[in-house]
Amino acid sequence: MMITGDLWCHRGLATLLLVVVGSCAGPDSRNGDEEEGIEPHDAITETSPADGASAVPADAVIAITFLEAVDPDSVDVWLEPDAGDFTETWSADNTVLTIALEELLESDTEYVVLIGELAFEDGSQLTGEFSFRFSTADVTNGSGDGGAPTALPLDEVRFWGYQIQAIDSDGAIDALAASRYDMLVLEPTRTDSELLDFDTESMVERLKATRAHDGVHRKLIIAYVDIGEAEDWRWYWTWSKEPEEVQVPEDVDLPSDWPAYIVARDPDGWVGNYPVAYWALEWKDIIIYGENRDTTDARDYTSAIDELILDGFDGIYLDWVEGFENVHVIAAAEAEGLDPRQEMIAFIAELRAYARQRDPEFLVIQQNAAALIDGHPDLLDQIDAIAQEGVWYDGVAGDDWDDVDGYFFNEQDLTDEYIGFLDQYLAAGVPVFVCEYALQENAADAYERAEAEGYVPYVTRRSLGRLTDTPPLGY
Repeated sequence: MMITGDLWCHRGLATLLLVVVGSCAGPDSRNGDEEEGIEPHDAITETSPADGASAVPADAVIAITFLEAVDPDSVDVWLEPDAGDFTETWSADNTVLTIALEELLESDTEYVVLIGELAFEDGSQLTGEFSFRFSTADVTNGSGDGGAPTALPLDEVRFWGYQIQAIDSDGAIDALAASRYDMLVLEPTRTDSELLDFDTESMVERLKATRAHDGVHRKLIIAYVDIGEAEDWRWYWTWSKEPEEVQVPEDVDLPSDWPAYIVARDPDGWVGNYPVAYWALEWKDIIIYGENRDTTDARDYTSAIDELILDGFDGIYLDWVEGFENVHVIAAAEAEGLDPRQEMIAFIAELRAYARQRDPEFLVIQQNAAALIDGHPDLLDQIDAIAQEGVWYDGVAGDDWDDVDGYFFNEQDLTDEYIGFLDQYLAAGVPVFVCEYALQENAADAYERAEAEGYVPYVTRRSLGRLTDTPPLGY
């Protein structure tokens, strides 16, 4: 397909995609009945936006549906006024053309989409140019007051992204800013003991100034925190470290200088991660309260939650909530006469209460451990959403994005168990996000399965070292 012209949009925001909704023919769409071929108004059956549509979001998908299969290499498409660079995608049968703009359209502007030089697979041609018009909304933010954009409500998130490695690498923040995800879950980064000078606050500020998929609201920026495991590269780790290249057997005792609340090694193979007795006051101080801990020249926070609030995150994404199911954690809880399930819910409740005192809009998203709701509907009062990894597709732990080994399709019993619990969250009005770990050939199937259940999916690779190269349909 030949593309002419450049399509304009605001730097750092997402691809434009619009759903096919109407049909039209512009006033200059015919070139005369004397030419052989198909009249434009007959050849094109639907467009999105519809001809004459108003208040169109600055971020959407322009789509054109043709009466019959088109030769994609024959088409010339452009916008007036110029709207910046764009790419095109054709449906499998070559009857639907989607025009994806790289950035946002101007607000309160009338655009004309023009199509010419078009030939069909049967050899017939369009007799003249086809055009349709639409006007973008006159808005600069979610509330229409002309100030900074407001965040997209969590229950309106359609697309989300997840990256917890290599955020400090060249171009990583640019890619995050350029994305059109409604919500980004990110590693705070400056809590890494080797990256204490990373400017997380500036990263968050920049990303919160970029638009969600609707082109009106801004993205939600959520911080990833492992609340159920200690990680030996974090700011709080002051003890000895085990060699990374050695996987110490489970029957070997943990180092003697480690605190008693560290009870095991990560069962999934993540080196340097250690399940904890999360009900211990010392661990709660690290995650929540910051008691008995001082700031340093390189660190202006005393707890994980304080750091997130200082840096402006919209909320927290809680990893390793499933710690309540770990056999070593269960044994440690039973030794103290505690219920590990109830202690996890209480831990989340304390975390949420502390954060909400400082930011009343602070969001709490539970990752995994969907079974925590079993017999405990009180959990629903402490979270704003749940995200479950690997409902259908999963992969083994690993840092190498390009490693294609270790990906698999779950047993049906496990998938059914996940869905049974996740449906309880949905029934209570709690948004359900899923992260499926699948390679290119399985991505479409993963998205289809998740969306059929009413979940908001993201399909990526296990390392989570950059944004996915298999984004959802319509992104």
